[in-house]
Amino acid sequence: MGLRRVVLLGCAAALALAASVSATPLGSSGNTRSVLGTAAFPSDARAPAFAAADLAARPGANWITNGGDVSNARYSSLNQINTSNVSQLKEAWHVHLDGSGKAAKYSAEGTPVVYNGVMYLPTGNSDVFAMNAATGERIWTYHSGIDQTINTACCGWDNRGVAIGDGKVFVAQLDGTLVALDQMTGGVVWKIIVHNWREGFTLTAAPLYYNPSPRCTTTPPRPRAARRRGSSTSGRRAAST
Repeated sequence: MGLRRVVLLGCAAALALAASVSATPLGSSGNTRSVLGTAAFPSDARAPAFAAADLAARPGANWITNGGDVSNARYSSLNQINTSNVSQLKEAWHVHLDGSGKAAKYSAEGTPVVYNGVMYLPTGNSDVFAMNAATGERIWTYHSGIDQTINTACCGWDNRGVAIGDGKVFVAQLDGTLVALDQMTGGVVWKIIVHNWREGFTLTAAPLYYNPSPRCTTTPPRPRAARRRGSSTSGRRAAST
């Protein structure tokens, strides 16, 4: 079977040393927008259409998937920080994310993705922030505009990460919509409805870019008393645009 680029859905501070396709997501409040920040997007920071070898390689200067590589080993080959100097770590910068995902209903579980000096971080409101990883300066912000009355998420409002590849940033929104953003500007390239949150389906897991059609695994609806995080998933292939 030939290798294809896909998006798989298994649904800030920096430290330094000294399947239907639709134009509008179900449940959206209609306030989806992208805002440019003050920092410029680096000329070499556009992600390529990663090959399987790139995604399987042990991460170093870049962290191109939520788990570091497709095996989700979360192990870095970098060795600048070690047992002899870890006590010298201190904060290099911190930022406020416009109050996104700040209320009690949200969880902050998103792992930042980093490629050639740009960090991409989502919040529990499915908003995405692109920042200069060295300074914390904002490059762009994507406001998801998701419906604030969503009540089918079993374990709180969450987003565990984004994916990058082929010049895009992919985010799985809580309202069941998969969105592809322009990596340079945060503008919406395309979006598809994977599931209707009103039917009990939500997307919270981080996407994984791998080969040209998006795929999703989602948490299906089930009785509230029986809900347990990660206890059940269902798969659905979504049409690409």
